[in-house]
Amino acid sequence: PNELKPEIEAQSQARGIPLKISGDIAWQWYPYLGLSLEQVQLGEDSMLSVQQMSARVALKPLWQRQVRVMSLQVSGARLNLVQDIQGRGNWQKLIEAHSKKETAAYSSAGKALKTNEAAVEKKITFGVERIQFEQMTIDYSDQISNSHIVLVDQSLSVDGFDLEGGSFHWSQSGNLQVMEYPPLSISTNGNLAYKEEGKSLTIESFAMKLRRVGGSGAETIKAEITGEINLETMSPLLKLDLPAFSLREWFSILGLEDTEMASAESLKSVGLSATVAQKGNDWLITNLILVLDKSRISGQLSMLEKAGLVGELKVDKLNLDHYLPPVIEESKANRSAVIQSEPLDLEPLRSVQGELRLSVDQLQAKQLQFQNIKSLFLADKGIVTVKEFTANFYEGALSMKGSLDARKPAAQIKMNGSAKSVEIKPVLTLLADESRLSGVVNLQVKTVMSGDRVDAWLKELNASVEVAAQKMVVETVDMERTSCELAALINGKESPQLPWKGATTLSDLISTIEVKGDVVDIRKLQAGVENLAVRAQGKMDLESGEFDIPLEVSFIGDVDPTRRCQVRERWRNQPLPVRCKGSLTSLSAKACLPDRKRLDDLLRDELKSQAKEKIKEKLQKKMGIEGEGALEGLLRGLRN
Repeated sequence: PNELKPEIEAQSQARGIPLKISGDIAWQWYPYLGLSLEQVQLGEDSMLSVQQMSARVALKPLWQRQVRVMSLQVSGARLNLVQDIQGRGNWQKLIEAHSKKETAAYSSAGKALKTNEAAVEKKITFGVERIQFEQMTIDYSDQISNSHIVLVDQSLSVDGFDLEGGSFHWSQSGNLQVMEYPPLSISTNGNLAYKEEGKSLTIESFAMKLRRVGGSGAETIKAEITGEINLETMSPLLKLDLPAFSLREWFSILGLEDTEMASAESLKSVGLSATVAQKGNDWLITNLILVLDKSRISGQLSMLEKAGLVGELKVDKLNLDHYLPPVIEESKANRSAVIQSEPLDLEPLRSVQGELRLSVDQLQAKQLQFQNIKSLFLADKGIVTVKEFTANFYEGALSMKGSLDARKPAAQIKMNGSAKSVEIKPVLTLLADESRLSGVVNLQVKTVMSGDRVDAWLKELNASVEVAAQKMVVETVDMERTSCELAALINGKESPQLPWKGATTLSDLISTIEVKGDVVDIRKLQAGVENLAVRAQGKMDLESGEFDIPLEVSFIGDVDPTRRCQVRERWRNQPLPVRCKGSLTSLSAKACLPDRKRLDDLLRDELKSQAKEKIKEKLQKKMGIEGEGALEGLLRGLRN
């Protein structure tokens, strides 16, 4: 048989398949047809090399036009697959060359021959009792991504294979080496069926196990697949089930840098189940259930040729804080440096298109609690739109719409939002460690900011805020004490020593605030404080926490004789000056005091007015009623 090697190689080459047989050829005629080859190389640059291969075909079924392969055994096979920098694989060159030679051969043989061959081929049935691969290696290199994957020491057996849709058993085991990562052990087994008519592969059951070489069973990733694949169009319809496993543990197994998270229990239980299908150029993921530790995410996702990524997801509960870096106390300077050093990498958004509807029953983020979140996000080539966002939030409700335009380097954010009946104290305590302000508020917020870095966003921040509250309490600031000191100055008496509350209760608060960068401009503030009416305008620096807010305080209503802090009737319902000045870091009861400069001006004007009235009274007595007109003219002359 070895004498036939040149002829076999030539015939293979004529069909576009380079073939080299370096070892022996052996065959057998009885009791079965047998063929054995050694040291075989197929394709250019030894794309496929085999140390030994043999096949046995039963004789008797051949008379009934049945090809029954008793066994096909391959040992020491090595398959080298390479995708070059242009994206072409070496296997494509082989397939194209073979197809070209086959087309030419059929054309020269004539149409009648092809018809006869087709007729004969239809009557022949084919099956393989057992296929066995031992010590097989598959080596894949991608020059585009510079990746390298090797399957080594592979064993594969297939039992009961045919082309009529009968069930056959598949079993595989071996090691997987990916780039510089530690080697993994991979095994698969299951029952499948292939039907030549329709080119369909049915996956009745298929299980995969992946673990570290030498690792324990507790580290194993398991997956189960059922479904069908149309091999002619490569369109799958598969049901995937991935039982929960510790993703955090696999970071360690693969030698990956473990992302630092606040909770040591995060990513210790991750599982997935879904139905995956392809229709034309569209991919559909339905019946999706993702288990993320104690969270359950369900819904569907689609990757559509025209609409991009489209999905609808529902989350029962999610503690986002568990997956964020742990909170580390830093100085203000360090935090500022970190913010300024973070560029905005928004390039991925410029190619994203899609629509995602997301609902979350319970969410914790930055320790803040949200319930019943409903949201809709749209993305269109650089513009991400928050079409809808609503949530229950600290006894109230949030609502927001906005957009992020990332088409230019200086990305722009626009946001309009509102908060209704929200208890502000827990929010400020968690966000800014500020617990001195409490009350139920309504907010309207409009925000615009732009920039190519995080610090530029903050610097270019422009926001307007409308605040309304029926009742708000400010701890440490005591406006009643301040009003008493103000009344004492007006009345020229000592301020009474009373048990002060050390807090201010504002009623019917209305405020308009403008924010530009770090500067907060209080355009309007008006509220009632017990028997006082308060109006204010002023500024505050967010970076330093310093503020300077002039106020006008009016004693309103009827005089209450039981109250020791009163002003004379002359000063009732008149705006009197108070100034709140200091820093949020050292806020105290004396942050708001009577504005002595403005108050002195008022008192000086009052003294002038009183002096004028006394002069007028004395002159009237002397000049009489007849001289009243002349008196008024004289006083006007004195004033001028």
